[in-house]
Amino acid sequence: MDSQATAPKQGASNEKPSKLPKPSRLPPWQRYAKTAGMKTRMPLKAGWTIPVKIAALALKIVHFYNMAAALIDAVASNGKLFTETGDEGARQQVIAAAAALIQELENPGEQLARIGWGEPTRTAAFRTGFELGLFKKLGEEPQSSEQLAAGTTADPVLVARILKHLAANGIVKEVGMDQYVATPFSMSTRDPTMEGGLIYSFEGMIPTFQGLPEFLSKTNYQVPKDASDGPVQYGLRTEKPFFSILKENARLGKAFNGFMTGYAKARPRWVDFYPFGERLAADDKSAEQSGPLLVDIGGGVGHELLGLNAKDNVPAGQLVLQDLPEVIEDAKTTGNLPENIQAVAHDFFKPQPAEYRGARAYFMRLILHDWPDAECAVILSHLRDAMTKGYSRLLINEAVLRDVGAPWQQTSLDWTMMGMLVNRERTESQWRKLLADAGLKVTSIWHKDSESVIEATLE
Repeated sequence: MDSQATAPKQGASNEKPSKLPKPSRLPPWQRYAKTAGMKTRMPLKAGWTIPVKIAALALKIVHFYNMAAALIDAVASNGKLFTETGDEGARQQVIAAAAALIQELENPGEQLARIGWGEPTRTAAFRTGFELGLFKKLGEEPQSSEQLAAGTTADPVLVARILKHLAANGIVKEVGMDQYVATPFSMSTRDPTMEGGLIYSFEGMIPTFQGLPEFLSKTNYQVPKDASDGPVQYGLRTEKPFFSILKENARLGKAFNGFMTGYAKARPRWVDFYPFGERLAADDKSAEQSGPLLVDIGGGVGHELLGLNAKDNVPAGQLVLQDLPEVIEDAKTTGNLPENIQAVAHDFFKPQPAEYRGARAYFMRLILHDWPDAECAVILSHLRDAMTKGYSRLLINEAVLRDVGAPWQQTSLDWTMMGMLVNRERTESQWRKLLADAGLKVTSIWHKDSESVIEATLE
């Protein structure tokens, strides 16, 4: 079975986060009519009938009360658990329950208002405030729109309208008439990694997503496959591949690098939730093997191996870093690799060299989501051929989308990959099929927030 790998903190309660009630997929009035077993009309008493929609309305009120009560209870119970233990899973359940409650409460008109102009105008006001430097000026002491406009070319009346809308969305805080202070989020935009993420979003991702529906229409709604003629090229009006765009646009390239650095620091590290001591410990076959402990395929300059090397629960053994020659050269000169990490130039579209066959584990992070299934099959075939049956494991650190009920954090990442890199994220069933087609079997999957580690062995 798949495993959840979030370990409880010392002294933490054994109480588990409450699960959310499952929403119905039927339209509201049909849902309640079906629940009551009604077809056309429901008898009230002799000589009287009541239209099904009126009966459904009564049932809807009862259903809404029960659903809202369940969601409020989930918020309360998980909120208590998070407050007492700091359990991250409980915090995420509070957020999910609160979001589900809003979805239950919102009617279609309110959803349209939020999606159609609430969110776009929020983004427009946020970007304008960011580029005016308002968030760098805001602090704990209240300031007026006129004070915040000082030193810029902006009309104070426009600044007031920006701040008013940002306050309505919780980005800044309104503490009096035309008086504003910073929030933790607005303060965070001063951080270079956050600033990079915002610039990359404003100037790279948002124009791409705005043009994506038109691009898909023009291509007859086919999955984008051409990295030189995809949604990002259409949105940014260029013919350059994505990484060439970043290279030629210094501001965007710097922003992207800063964003990725911050993202890497903020995400859960696979070395913190995959149980190395348990899964890679020596077994009966270990004495017969002479291969490395772990080979990092396409591992860049070695960040993941350095993190692994620092862990206490990792069995002793050689660690091998593999990537293209120019990357390995960079790793050797700037990576500060210890003696037990060997850096080797290797193309993962080619077979593993003999000396690196039979490793205890082969590891890939964010490699396969860059390639279609056909190319993935080639990469996986070479690893399959290098693995020893009953001993070697393949570890894949990628996003694993839930087959049912995937959160927006996962689904939006899939759309980001489609728009920016004409790539994809895969669901759990898609991962299982991809690996099975390559002669590999998924033995377990560990999850931590949006990160996952898939473990597979030879069939």
